[in-house]
Amino acid sequence: MSDEPSELDRLLAVPEARALMDALMSYTPSITTVVRASDLKVLRVSEFASQLLGLTPVPREGVPFDIYAGGFKAFDAERRPIRFEHRPLIRAVRGEVVHNHFGYVQDFAGRWVPIVCNAAPIRDAAGAVIGAILSCTDITKQKQLEDELRETADQKEALFRELAHRVKNHLQIMSGLIALDARDDSLSAAEVAERNQYRLRMLAAVYDSLTQAEAGERIGARVFVDEVCRPYRTEQVAVDVEVVPADLTLAPDQAAPFGMLLNEAVCNAYKHAFPDRAGRVQVTLRREGEGLVLEVADDGVGLPAQAADRSSHGLKLMRLQARQLNGTLTIGDRPGGGAVVTAALPEEAV
Repeated sequence: MSDEPSELDRLLAVPEARALMDALMSYTPSITTVVRASDLKVLRVSEFASQLLGLTPVPREGVPFDIYAGGFKAFDAERRPIRFEHRPLIRAVRGEVVHNHFGYVQDFAGRWVPIVCNAAPIRDAAGAVIGAILSCTDITKQKQLEDELRETADQKEALFRELAHRVKNHLQIMSGLIALDARDDSLSAAEVAERNQYRLRMLAAVYDSLTQAEAGERIGARVFVDEVCRPYRTEQVAVDVEVVPADLTLAPDQAAPFGMLLNEAVCNAYKHAFPDRAGRVQVTLRREGEGLVLEVADDGVGLPAQAADRSSHGLKLMRLQARQLNGTLTIGDRPGGGAVVTAALPEEAV
């Protein structure tokens, strides 16, 4: 093969694409690998790969996939070795989309690690396959719970439904949002990359909360809300969080849409409320009557300036997430100056 960069190499070298890929590799808690189709050379590998497989954290990019994959053994659901040509990433290079492929990997210590893999081809403008991407998630905790509940068929079935529902929803959210942003002519490539970096961080907070909670358990709202807001705290912008009561919890299945709504509200205030000065954003989640109220208020330039900006994309997304949570969204002026976004949500929904 020529040493000349391929189309996929050139694509990944674009600063905005590289920034988005860096965020994906850093914040997604899975083994994520990108290969070139022409020679199966590994172009990107997530930081999580070494962690999960117990490998020495050395650079693995630039090596052929068969050598990279030789660092661990792959097995199917029955713990039978998977032939190289049947691995999800190789299937994706051939043009196949692989959804929720369950199997195991075995690290150098001989530990069996249950994983769920998704893989897809990367195509050029003409539709030709120029590469492939693979994402494998460690589901050890879920499998341990499944084994403990094996004698209870109903609980076992609910566990799998919960896992499949979460994975599907989160992948659909990110793929849909990236596609929507890409079609928005008012957004530059840099803005698309930045928006989705924040969203990936939000999903990282979702995964972190779900990892810490047992299957089916509710998520501590205070820690989750604070983690979503954390990237927006700077020397110029203060973001305060209040949750009442302090032990308020959220349902795990609704963590992603709730987090997306919150992220977009805080992001809009962060980007548009303080064009030339410092400011403060107050995030409040409280129980009110038989439901919950999420309020994101800023002391910035106010609604007219924000409405004139091209933030309608974010506002549409917030309304969509509120509807998904069976709630309502209102946007208005804040007494004393600034703007306020209020979402009224049934507590059983979140």
